[in-house]
Amino acid sequence: MLLLGCNDSSDTPVTLSENGIWYGTGTLELNNSGNSQYNFTVTKDGLVEINLKSEEDAYLVLLDSDYNLVSQNNDSTEGSTNSKINETLNSGTYTIIAASNWLNTFGEFELTVSSEENIVSGLVLEYASTYTGPLNFEGSVLSESETTQICLDLNDNYKCDENEYSMSSQNGEYSFDKKILIELKEYNLEKVRVLAKVSNDEELNYLLVSNNLSDLYISPMNTLLNAYMNFNPMQTKESAQLNLLNELNISSIGLYLFERGEVSASSHSNNMKFYSVSKIVEKEIEVAYKSAFEIGENNSQLSLDDESLHLFVATMIIEKLPEIAQQVEAKINEASNIELTDYQTLIDEADTGYTEVEFSEQLDIYSEIVLKNIEINAFGDYGNYFQTLYEDLNSTANVLIKSTPNSWGVHHNQLILNLENGSGAADVELIDTGLIGGYLNDGALLDLSSEFEMYKNNMVDYAVSQGQNELGQQVAIPVDLGPGVAFYRRDYMEGLGFDLTEVMDSWESWLSYGRTLRDDHDVYLVSNVDGIARAIIYGTVEPGNGIYIGANDEVLVENERFKFAFNMALTLRNEGLDASLGMWNDDWYNGFNDGLFAMEIQGAWLLGHMKGWIAPDTSGLWGASTLPAGIYGTWGGTFAAIPTQSADKKDAAWRAIEYMISPEAQLTGFKEWAMFPANKTVYSDAIFDEEIAFLDGQKARLLFAEIANNVTPILPSKYDNIAETLIVNTALQEVLADGRDIDEALKDAADQLEARMQ
Repeated sequence: MLLLGCNDSSDTPVTLSENGIWYGTGTLELNNSGNSQYNFTVTKDGLVEINLKSEEDAYLVLLDSDYNLVSQNNDSTEGSTNSKINETLNSGTYTIIAASNWLNTFGEFELTVSSEENIVSGLVLEYASTYTGPLNFEGSVLSESETTQICLDLNDNYKCDENEYSMSSQNGEYSFDKKILIELKEYNLEKVRVLAKVSNDEELNYLLVSNNLSDLYISPMNTLLNAYMNFNPMQTKESAQLNLLNELNISSIGLYLFERGEVSASSHSNNMKFYSVSKIVEKEIEVAYKSAFEIGENNSQLSLDDESLHLFVATMIIEKLPEIAQQVEAKINEASNIELTDYQTLIDEADTGYTEVEFSEQLDIYSEIVLKNIEINAFGDYGNYFQTLYEDLNSTANVLIKSTPNSWGVHHNQLILNLENGSGAADVELIDTGLIGGYLNDGALLDLSSEFEMYKNNMVDYAVSQGQNELGQQVAIPVDLGPGVAFYRRDYMEGLGFDLTEVMDSWESWLSYGRTLRDDHDVYLVSNVDGIARAIIYGTVEPGNGIYIGANDEVLVENERFKFAFNMALTLRNEGLDASLGMWNDDWYNGFNDGLFAMEIQGAWLLGHMKGWIAPDTSGLWGASTLPAGIYGTWGGTFAAIPTQSADKKDAAWRAIEYMISPEAQLTGFKEWAMFPANKTVYSDAIFDEEIAFLDGQKARLLFAEIANNVTPILPSKYDNIAETLIVNTALQEVLADGRDIDEALKDAADQLEARMQ
């Protein structure tokens, strides 16, 4: 979460989400001690001044929504303001890169709005000027005569594709200008490895890799390390290094050998052994690639894709490491002082390779293993989810998984790029319900209708419908839901003599309750009007329609549903019934603890946060209810899908999804991370009948299940996310902040949405 700017017409700072909104124009002052990158939206045309303050020489880059350069400044003069951008901007979404000249810097930055002197913190994303590192084979740096292609493996397929940034090494050294990472901001760059495609001759190419961008040295041993971690995804880098050292009979003191740019044949036994083994491994990688290529040419059934081939080669060599190490150690023990030239003799004489028959047999076995080895890309708590269920997925679903968790924004941005490029997506991708419409009808996801048929009736109806494309094919499988719930303060309800049923009966009775709280008790009804507008927009969708787009692709945002939602929000704001707080900041958290507002309308998942860390000391003061006026709505949820580019692993990928929607996995996710089950057969489990102490003993999970079963199916659209930005994040804020006419704001938003749909 980021905070960026304030409303021109209010003294209250505005809380921004990851893709936040900046109300109006003005001056931004950035106190930057590292590197930062974030998005913001300007809701009206005007002059924007951005000042970057840093102790180091620093610079600013301003990009538009398509990441085209708008302006940049790199002022290294003396003084506290190192860089400044002063631009007249049209309304729209922009990206700011604020960076010092540090490399690999992570931390926190402080952002101030000069007019209010409000200092807040935000998450720093990596950005720096240049990466430079030797292409080093543990002491054997490539000579000028050897050509090596270096690339960033953005789509994780162990290939240097045309659209990936690449260069050739010079004397074994490679470097790339990290300013290109502006263009690559959608990627989780900590997960991107560097590839070296080595060509000693035109016919033979073999691959060496780094573990990720933080490892600048591409070497045989780091290549093995990468493969080892790929097949042991729950291991840390250090534990994997220790395991490899153990195979070499080198103590943990040798950890530094993986990190050094050059390891020579010195008198130290660890150095000598590591150097020699590295040289042998390099030779074995080359020979293994050649053997695998020849076998694949003669037997297409044993042909592997680039990733599988690379991991197979590395795995085969890892199995030979103890044998290689023994030969090296025996040679070292023969003499007390081995000359450097003797190492080449040792390497040339090493007999550690596989015969072609052995290689073919192992390749046959490995091909079967590859088909059950799948990758799952996830976000949020699903990182912990897959770590916990790793063994169960292996034993029950017969799959070996590698799960890559990212932030919500990075995950979905990278997924879009990978699906558009036709490569780089995981075998199973998790997709947020708010974005699912954008993935259903472009042919990028496999049809799972036949596999899902036997489970279809076990799942909540509206979520099943949301995962179907326009042909009725089930291309996305619901795995968790977000039933919309009104969490209310009991001390402001029955504690003050109010009856919950009467209060929630209609919008008018609900407003009347809020006015009494305001006048007699100095308490706000809700924290912010945005949630109320969303409750109406999401929860009163006309049968057969989507939230923003109708069954015939007509734009709906000027109908009575939206007008009522906007009028309700404006009434709450004008009458002082909302606290005008954003979410996920200290003011919001304090509001829960201090009793600032009487009700919070969100997904059922909020309960876990409230009792876990937002307001644990308020246990017993809260209750849960359906939404006002009998509305049943939903806030969030997650789908699992298999990209078409993973068709060869469909069986294993489906087994993983099949396990995720099983009662056992659904209950584990619910108990551990408050992931509300999409499988309604578990609603009869004893956990749903348990009293929840935080809610004063209420059996609220039964209520959540009731809400989930009563949500009306909604037609998803690929334009939902765009519409959300135009209507709720922009038009509604213009009405609330600038006094814009509701009909005019909705018409303008409708026109913009129609233009984007063309």
